[in-house]
Amino acid sequence: MAELESVLFTNELEISGDKNKHASNRTRKLAINGDDEMLALLKNRAIKELEQTFPDEVESYRKIRALSAAVSYIYDFVGWISQQCKYLSMRFIMVGNNNP
Repeated sequence: MAELESVLFTNELEISGDKNKHASNRTRKLAINGDDEMLALLKNRAIKELEQTFPDEVESYRKIRALSAAVSYIYDFVGWISQQCKYLSMRFIMVGNNNP
């Protein structure tokens, strides 16, 4: 009878251990998500304080970021155009060589 009780007890420990693993995983995920939310709140608060303290500088910074994004987009577009020109010129050369 003692053996059966010890087997049942060890099974209960294994089950509770599994439950603890799942609970700790959930807790870890909540902690990570909570950290992300906390960082987002701190970031928003810092941005609001900067906007109130230095409104002109924040506006200038936003304009610079917008211009930088536009230049980056144009640069990527020019790169794409360059690739297309190379591709078309190679096709033209290949077609020209096939015609005697």
